[in-house]
Amino acid sequence: MGGQSPIVLRRRLERTLQLATRYIPFPSTCCSTDPYDSVQERESEMQHDEVVWQIINQGFCSFKTKIARERTFCQNPYNVTGLCLRSACPLANSLYATIREEEGVCYLFIKTTERAHSPKNLWEKIQLPANYTKALEIVSKHLEYFPKYLVHRNKQRLTKIHQMLIRMRRLKLKEK
Repeated sequence: MGGQSPIVLRRRLERTLQLATRYIPFPSTCCSTDPYDSVQERESEMQHDEVVWQIINQGFCSFKTKIARERTFCQNPYNVTGLCLRSACPLANSLYATIREEEGVCYLFIKTTERAHSPKNLWEKIQLPANYTKALEIVSKHLEYFPKYLVHRNKQRLTKIHQMLIRMRRLKLKEK
C-alpha cells in the first residue's frame, strides 16, 4: 500500500469505518458480524437498487442478451458472472466489486456510491500484485464487508484470470 496517495487511503478508511459502524448489531438483534446475512436484509436497505433492477429486468437494458430461452446473459464488462442476475448486476447493486485484466495486469474495481454523480470516477481501481496469494489477500481485505456471494465470485474470477495470464506467458515463450 506504500504507493497510494494519502487521499485514497483516507477515503478507504472513512468508507471502512462508515460500513463498520453502520452494521454493528444491537444486543436485542442477531449477533452476526456479517452485515448481509440474507438477501432480504440487503434489499430492504438498498431500495433504490431494487427499483433499478426492476426497470432493467422487466424493461430495457442495453447489456442484456438472450441466447436461449432459459438463460439471459449480460455483456457489461464489470459483470462478475456474465449472467443477467440481480446479485451479479453492476448497475443494480450500489455495493459491487469486480476483477478485470488490462494489458496483463489484474485490477480490483470497487464501485463507490459516493461517486455515483460522476460516472467517470464511479469505480475505484486497485492494482493487484502478480503473486496469486498476495492478490487473494488484498481481495479478501477490500471485500470484507461485501456479500459472501460477490467475494466468492471475485476470487473465482481472479483465479481464472491468473490462470489465463500464465497460459498466455507460456504461449509467448513457446513462440520464441
